[in-house]
Parts: sequence; C-alpha cells; structure tokens
Amino acid sequence: MIDKLVEKIRKTGAPIEVGLDPMLNYVPEFVKQRAYEVQGESLVGAAVAFLQFH
Repeated sequence: MIDKLVEKIRKTGAPIEVGLDPMLNYVPEFVKQRAYEVQGESLVGAAVAFLQFH
C-alpha cells in the first residue's frame, strides 16, 4: 500500500491522500447510537452514522 501512496505523491506532486473507511466498527459508539435512535438499527441507521462520522 505504501508503494501506491508514494507513486501517487510522485505523479501528482501532492503529498496528501484522503480515504474514508466504510467499516462500521470504526464509527464511535455514541455516533452509532444517536443514528440508531433516529433511524433504527438498520442499513439506513448505519448510513446516517457514516455520514455523521465522516
């Protein structure tokens, strides 16, 4: 992975790359709970949690 990052930095001249990991266990529990309270513990609730976290 680091080789890809270095290659992109060399190509673009920009040493910054941003990636958002779509893994629910990376979202803080309080963010998930707040989203689940509104949308229920469902795919929609998870999507809302991702949007609030990211």
